[in-house]
Amino acid sequence: MLSGYLCYESRIDGVEFENIEIPSKWPIVQKVEVTSDKDGKISIKVHVECVSDQAEAEAEGLREATRIVNILAIQQGKYVTDPMYMSHVLYDKSADTHLIGDSVRLFDKADGVNRLGDQSRAALRSALAEATPPGEADYQLFRNTLNTKDVASKFLSLYRLLGHLADPGQDRQGKIDAMIKKHEPGVAEEPSPKTGGMETVYTKLRNEHMHRSGIPLAQVRDEMGRHLPGLQAIVQKAIKNS
Repeated sequence: MLSGYLCYESRIDGVEFENIEIPSKWPIVQKVEVTSDKDGKISIKVHVECVSDQAEAEAEGLREATRIVNILAIQQGKYVTDPMYMSHVLYDKSADTHLIGDSVRLFDKADGVNRLGDQSRAALRSALAEATPPGEADYQLFRNTLNTKDVASKFLSLYRLLGHLADPGQDRQGKIDAMIKKHEPGVAEEPSPKTGGMETVYTKLRNEHMHRSGIPLAQVRDEMGRHLPGLQAIVQKAIKNS
């Protein structure tokens, strides 16, 4: 049986925090350590105990590292890259053997970094340590929607995810707008030129981009950019309260 640790790296733009140590709900994982430096590099160290072989250790490590980046994305509202394996140290005490491996490091620099204070770091630790947070099944979908710099693509991906949460399999506009109004009371609404019924600004923009060709696309994209933070906040709240 092997014990030891596996190391992974990821990236998040603009967030720095000191080492956070959390337990795991899986008995085979002793603990997980995660930190983010001023250059946006996330380091994840997964400590395992009594795994049958290296393949099992790698499977456990990747699962935990992926869970970490998904939670970071939903908590910080920023895209976090997939975890990349970096190294491992595994040992078998009974056989007095050690397995050591590493990978090539990649380096990027982040600008405008926000260092988390004690209160924000404590909130992040609490979220990372929660064994079964509400909506966790959709965390990776949310993280994936943030993986684009194109405003319209990100807006439409978030709106589609909201449809999945509000009305799975049917994506009815009324259900989506009801969820939007639940999480953003007082959201701006306008009459639909097609039905005459009221629609939220987010639904209006989605419809303008997809169906209403009489409105200049540049104008729609510009407005999407202004409303993107609001839509993202709604989706975050909807996932956490699902």
